[in-house]
Amino acid sequence: MASNQIIDVKPKDLHRNERNPRAEVTEVDDAFVQSIKSLGIIQPLVAFEDDKGRYVLRAGERRKAAAIKAGLRTVPVILCESEGDAADVAVGLVENIHREGLTEGEVAGGVQEMLELGVTSTEIVKQTGLPRDFVGKAKKAGKALDETKAAIAADAVTLDEALSLMQLEAHPELYAEALAAVGTNNFEYTVSRALRAVEFNATVEATKAECVKNGIAFLEPEDFDPDKHCRTSRFGAKVSDKHASADCHAVTVSDGYSGVTVIDVCVRPRNHDANAKLATDDMTDEEREAKKAERRVVIDSNKSGEAANDARRAWINKFLARKTFDKDAIQYIAARMAIREFSNDMRGQAFKHFFGDKSWFNVTDDERATLDKTPNASIRFLLAVAIEQAEFKIDKGFWRSSRKDFAEHLATLASWGFPASDFEIEFAKGHGVEVKLAK
Repeated sequence: MASNQIIDVKPKDLHRNERNPRAEVTEVDDAFVQSIKSLGIIQPLVAFEDDKGRYVLRAGERRKAAAIKAGLRTVPVILCESEGDAADVAVGLVENIHREGLTEGEVAGGVQEMLELGVTSTEIVKQTGLPRDFVGKAKKAGKALDETKAAIAADAVTLDEALSLMQLEAHPELYAEALAAVGTNNFEYTVSRALRAVEFNATVEATKAECVKNGIAFLEPEDFDPDKHCRTSRFGAKVSDKHASADCHAVTVSDGYSGVTVIDVCVRPRNHDANAKLATDDMTDEEREAKKAERRVVIDSNKSGEAANDARRAWINKFLARKTFDKDAIQYIAARMAIREFSNDMRGQAFKHFFGDKSWFNVTDDERATLDKTPNASIRFLLAVAIEQAEFKIDKGFWRSSRKDFAEHLATLASWGFPASDFEIEFAKGHGVEVKLAK
């Protein structure tokens, strides 16, 4: 039979290649199976005919397993002349990648197929002309769970979205929330908030284990009440240095303005200050519960603010790497510079974006010349300064801020393509500013 032709083969007639270093695939994700049922096999499997006349798989074990589970009678297979004929098959895959109308998921599937055949990333870039960055992303996505791979194949997620989802695959509930947000303006925000939760929960578990090991009381973060408990630093060095041995000592985890931190607390402040006045002393039970509920809202809103800041600033970094900018960029720069609080100190972060940790005095003439080499280079630098000014002193509590100029800043970023989250849109709305998402 001629090589490199595509034939239909019953999946059960495809034998595993014993020389394949990968473990045999026996289980596949239901989402991947459903994708195969709905879309069929997008990328053909690759096999060769051995000396016994059997079809032996060269690439596609997972697709074979999914096809069997999906009940497909046959699957498309590229038949190569021999086990070592991978190079010729790769050529066919290159041609397939360059077909018109392929989705990003289909192209990524072709890249992953070539990688399975032993073609290096460098060779794939040379043979296909695909950007190195795309090939790198496709390679990483090849390590995703079946559910994520199925979403890529179905073109339900982009490669960038898939890589974000992969960070949450070990956390099913957070993964499900992020997957549900794909295609909405809240996706980056949802991923950012989920990653913050992962960091916080990991710190809680590690701290709790350390406390058990050392016989120290651990106070669950949700049980810490600043109106009833206090940090040991409040008592001064003489008490706080020895407080760890006291029976009122405990350790908790705080997600404060300085990030996720482990703190020492006192659960009975009057042990050290008999006259200590606690905020809860004059409260009724109903007032105490209302205070707790209010604090929960503040904590949740702060977490939302933190996630929004992370997602927005990640987008800004990508935005400043663009080669061209919208025509109203100059008006934005002028408007920011006209604000009373504008300071030359704002250029610090802009310098860092362009020149790393160098100070202005250490920037070489050649490096400085890049700022005025073209109009766009100059605009990029001024935009970095202006955006840094807008983001100045914006922390996770911005939702309580009275800064209307920040709301206007969000509206401008959205007009340039920033997918502002609902949390940010609501903040701007509270200041009478409408944030319109770019289509």
